[in-house]
Amino acid sequence: MTDQMNNDYYISRKDAVLEDYDQATGAIYAGLLSAYYGEKPANTMIKEIRNEFESLILKMPYVGGDNNIYSGMFFMAVPHLALYKILKAHGKPLVEIGKIVYLTLEIFFDKYPPTYMMFADMDQKELYTMQKNAALESQKRQYPGDWVFDICKPSTDGEYDFGYDEYECGMLKFFEAQGGKEIMPYVCLADFVMSRACGTGLVRNTTLAEGGDRCDFKYKYGRTVMQGWPPMFLKTEDFKIK
Repeated sequence: MTDQMNNDYYISRKDAVLEDYDQATGAIYAGLLSAYYGEKPANTMIKEIRNEFESLILKMPYVGGDNNIYSGMFFMAVPHLALYKILKAHGKPLVEIGKIVYLTLEIFFDKYPPTYMMFADMDQKELYTMQKNAALESQKRQYPGDWVFDICKPSTDGEYDFGYDEYECGMLKFFEAQGGKEIMPYVCLADFVMSRACGTGLVRNTTLAEGGDRCDFKYKYGRTVMQGWPPMFLKTEDFKIK
């Protein structure tokens, strides 16, 4: 039953997702790859990336469809898996691919700024209750490809306004299954770019993608987001990126 739900859910959305991709992320890729590698090589890569993304859409795991807010995250992040696979096949180094992913995220959120402040319009108690219920639902592990998380207790010292810990990441599971685990730490940087655009002050000390036992998120409205590029997991500066 899950396989059929997976096929129905993603097949019915494929054309719309590809149209959105062409107008947004795909267009950003085209500009960046042309700047990095020249227009002719970039045109070849762009076609290959789009074809790869289209094939990956039908491999995405069903995690509850529209009843799960995480479902839409696959549409946002999996293009970076397609980019990684194609650029790696063309012999491009991981850090360079990661930088292109990060620049794509910055351009995307500059061009399409969030029109909301994450969590800002909700009463703290209401937010905590809603997210706690969602966390408990995730802990049932109904869908193998889903996220599993828990909500941090409200801060009593002002350290954060809202926090949660992810113990399983659906995106990491999918990237690993598709041979793209090593690019995932760079994709995770999207959380900082989005938080900076929203003004929600994310601080994170560890991620599953970097080998941690969880991804820890702590948000504080108005706090400056200090993390991003270069990523903390790069312990050396012996690389040069355009």
